[in-house]
Amino acid sequence: MITKDNYETEALKDIFETAFFDCVVDKDGDLVVSSDYRVIVKSNPMLVQYVAVFAAKKGASRLTLLEAINKMNLELSVPRAYALTDGFDHALVLDYTVTIGDGVTAKTIVEAFRFFETCIRRAFNYYEDLLS
Repeated sequence: MITKDNYETEALKDIFETAFFDCVVDKDGDLVVSSDYRVIVKSNPMLVQYVAVFAAKKGASRLTLLEAINKMNLELSVPRAYALTDGFDHALVLDYTVTIGDGVTAKTIVEAFRFFETCIRRAFNYYEDLLS
């Protein structure tokens, strides 16, 4: 069970390793879970957040990326999508958040991660021509 008192990276790492996911803590202290995609798992006392970052193909315009993100955000309720342009050629970020509240079970953490992976696959229907 993840609660506001034990939301740290190591507790989440234990949950994902128990569920047979490959994961490491990177040099910034973020948990990185790898399966079909590389997903950063961040947490604080209120939430667990899954984040996936994808580089746009060389030559993809910022406008084209923003139009595709807008279309996805209009047609799909999750995940949230946005663009990074500062310091990047262009990148697409997808994220999904689980609220901790009074506590969230390990099963819910893993099921939410699997749901996020499904969302990423759906998102690629909107972005496959833009992502490298």
